[in-house]
Amino acid sequence: MTPRQGVKIVALLDLCDVEIRKNGAYARITIPMPGSGEKRTTRRLCRRGPHGKIIMHSFDGKKIYVQFGAAELKTRLEEIFYGTATRKFGN
Repeated sequence: MTPRQGVKIVALLDLCDVEIRKNGAYARITIPMPGSGEKRTTRRLCRRGPHGKIIMHSFDGKKIYVQFGAAELKTRLEEIFYGTATRKFGN
């Protein structure tokens, strides 16, 4: 993991904490991501990360908005960040 990836993960973990405190265990987080998901309905945050539902495409077709469950996202990101993953996620 590069330092830049580490900073992004820490920022997302903080965002998850805020949303879980505000909205409870079933909080949702929407993250803008590069790419076009015209043929898919889900997208992963990273290779070993959780699946999220694509909810919207940008008008220029270069960005998609993906919604994740905050609790699941936080758990998976902590496992990736701290290296405590006990199972292999995805391919």
